[in-house]
Amino acid sequence: PFNIPTTFLFRPFSRNPANYAIVVGDHNRNTNEGTEEQVGATQIISHPQYNNPRLSNDIALIELAQAVKLSKRVNPVCIPSHDTDVPTGSKCYITGGQG
Repeated sequence: PFNIPTTFLFRPFSRNPANYAIVVGDHNRNTNEGTEEQVGATQIISHPQYNNPRLSNDIALIELAQAVKLSKRVNPVCIPSHDTDVPTGSKCYITGGQG
């Protein structure tokens, strides 16, 4: 299982996945709602053309150390293959958080 944040979350960036704890299912970071689950990371893959000053290609993949429980607040995301043509005007949904 992978988590897909922007690399903005990694500043200052560490390539060591042991330095991160991933929290899923957290809606309000100021309150423990009982829906949160914390897991470790085993791998971080930044976009090879990430440009820090310009924030170009600001995306990364985080391989989770274990599967997380799916719930009303935790769901998988479908990623189209590299050769998929998404027509102009298609509805796309983007989610994520800021660290």
